[in-house]
Amino acid sequence: MRAKALILTVLCLSLVALSSVALAASAQYVGSEKCATCHAEQFENWQKTGHALIVQDASVVGEKGKGFKYLIADQYFVDKDGNYVPKEWNSATKSVEPSTRSGSWLQNCASCHTTGYDAKKLTFAEAGIGCESCHGPGSKHIKSFSAKDIICNPGNEMCTSCHGANRQGEQMGMMNEPGHLGIFEAALIERGDGYSDRCATCHSATVILAIQKGEKVPSVDEFRTGSLKNDRYGITCVVCHDPHKVTEYGGQLKTDSQTTCVQCHTATSNFQNPLPAGELFAKAPKHSQAEGLRGRGALGVTEGIATHSQATCADCHMTNGNHIFKVGTPEITLTPHGRETVFNSCVGCHSESIMTAERLATFQENNMQRVEALVAEYEAVKAKAAGNDNALAILEKANVNLGFVQSDGSKGVHNPEYFREVLTAAEVFIKEAKAAL
Repeated sequence: MRAKALILTVLCLSLVALSSVALAASAQYVGSEKCATCHAEQFENWQKTGHALIVQDASVVGEKGKGFKYLIADQYFVDKDGNYVPKEWNSATKSVEPSTRSGSWLQNCASCHTTGYDAKKLTFAEAGIGCESCHGPGSKHIKSFSAKDIICNPGNEMCTSCHGANRQGEQMGMMNEPGHLGIFEAALIERGDGYSDRCATCHSATVILAIQKGEKVPSVDEFRTGSLKNDRYGITCVVCHDPHKVTEYGGQLKTDSQTTCVQCHTATSNFQNPLPAGELFAKAPKHSQAEGLRGRGALGVTEGIATHSQATCADCHMTNGNHIFKVGTPEITLTPHGRETVFNSCVGCHSESIMTAERLATFQENNMQRVEALVAEYEAVKAKAAGNDNALAILEKANVNLGFVQSDGSKGVHNPEYFREVLTAAEVFIKEAKAAL
């Protein structure tokens, strides 16, 4: 089922990509200034972003006319022929220094650094990553004002033209099925009529964006048979990143990196609201990563045990900025920008000789064997406790804790000490239930 969901998601996104190509072929680039007429706020915010400032006239640092035409990424100079020169700008000291960068910026880099790039003619319509880099050429849109004449959706294809090629966008596609991208399609199929509006608040990019903007939130029925029946966007770039605006967080994140993760990876029913301190789960939770990491919510266990309290989700799941969201133990090697980058999530805090893949696998296997043994014992006692309300009530406490560990999904890694205590408490509850038979 997951494979089918992934195929359907790819087909939907491919159709969107094809429409983007068709738009690019039939319209012309008009420049970002034209967009400002109607989209003044977005334009003003965009002007301060790294996208807008990736290519600047060398005059911004007073160096135009000295063999320099453009300043790239506030560091590298390019001459009138589009070649890197052996000089670069030091923004800290406000001075020109020697550089080892060489080669043709125009041939090798400008396709992503500019808007409306023509690979055959080696020309571009606009220096920098302008509105039309993502939304497509706008000549038709500025006349019709129709959404059909511009690319505007929450999908990744507007980003992956540059953030693909073993970079963030392509890495998201390397996640285990269904991953962030395919989660909405997969969940709709697998859960059928049991899929609720609440579920979509963490699975659908369209729903999440509506919540973030304070707009009317579409229902699941609208995705099944209504106006959004072709919308299967899962967790895409714009769910976490603001494409138009510099924020106080790195990478134009809409909130801090930890909140970005735990607003969905939490067991509570309120979007962006993990279980408050002091509260306990009344029933077995689902996707309880935030609570597990913080050491709260389990029954019969001291709150606040947090083995990895100094680590964030991104520290382990996005080491060196990777977007596979897979913990690198052992190492994962990728080649973004053609340069090998090694991801190892544990060596930042643990000795590489101690925290090996084998040791981690053994730890997880032992934990799950303990969980499976307790679940089997729980089921056996529950079968004997039919009609015994006292024993069943005690058993439900064990069920809460066992469900907590299982739904966390890390097999104990998120919070080893806490989860040991959680399972020990579950074991005690099962023994108490036995005694009550």
